[in-house]
Amino acid sequence: KLQCHFGSMQPVAAILVAPDLVRCVTPAVHSPNVTRVSIEVSVGGLERTASGHIFEFTADPVVLNVFPNHGPMEGGTVLSVMGLNFDNSNGLFCRFGAQTSRAQWVSDSHVTCTTPAVEVDSLGDSSDAIDVEVTIATHSGSSFYLNSSVLFTYDPMIVINDVKPAYVTTLGGTIVRVSGKNFQSKSTFCRFGDLVVPAIYTTSSEVRCVAPPHEAAAVRVPKRLVRSKIRD
Repeated sequence: KLQCHFGSMQPVAAILVAPDLVRCVTPAVHSPNVTRVSIEVSVGGLERTASGHIFEFTADPVVLNVFPNHGPMEGGTVLSVMGLNFDNSNGLFCRFGAQTSRAQWVSDSHVTCTTPAVEVDSLGDSSDAIDVEVTIATHSGSSFYLNSSVLFTYDPMIVINDVKPAYVTTLGGTIVRVSGKNFQSKSTFCRFGDLVVPAIYTTSSEVRCVAPPHEAAAVRVPKRLVRSKIRD
C-alpha cells in the first residue's frame, strides 16, 4: 500500500504510475499557518522515504471584480481582473465559462486577460446577451479553477434594419436615425465609412447619430455590427 505524506497531515493514497513515479492527491489544508511541508512516500505505512523535498501550498485565487464587465461577442476585450492571491506564474489563466485565456500578472491582486470569442452555436443565439463566470487559475488544467460569483456579459450582436434618411449633405450635421435591435445605452457609435461618431441612444431598437462632413460617396451599412469595445 503506497501512501504520500505531506508533513504531519493524514497520509493519502498513492498510485504507482512507473517504477520511479507515483501520483497522489494533496489533502486539504485547514490552517493558514501551513504552507510549506515535507513530502515523502511510504510503502505499507512502514518504509518511508527521507528525501527532504518540500511541497508548498498556496492560497486559492479569489476573483472580486472585473472591469469592464461586458464586451462584444467576438472577444478581444482587455479585462482587468481584481482579487486576491494571484500567483506570478507563467501558468496563469482566466476562464470565461468553458473557454480560457492566458492572463498577464500585474500584482497579487490584479491580472489582465483578453476575452475569447463566444462560440455562439454552443452557447446560444447571438441575439441574446450571455453571462459567463470569470475565474482564475495558476495551472492550465480545468480542475484547478474555483467557482466565482463574478460575471462577464457578452453583449448581443447589434442588428441594423433601416437608416433614415439614406442621403445627407456632404457638409454633415444631419441627424440620422438608425433602427434595429440590441442597441446599448453606453459605448455605442455610428460609423460613416471610416469616420466614427458617438451615437445618441433612444431605445434598444433605435439610435441617432449626427452625420459628419464627408466627401460625396455611397457608404455601405452592414446588417450586423458589434458594439464598440470599452476603452479607458
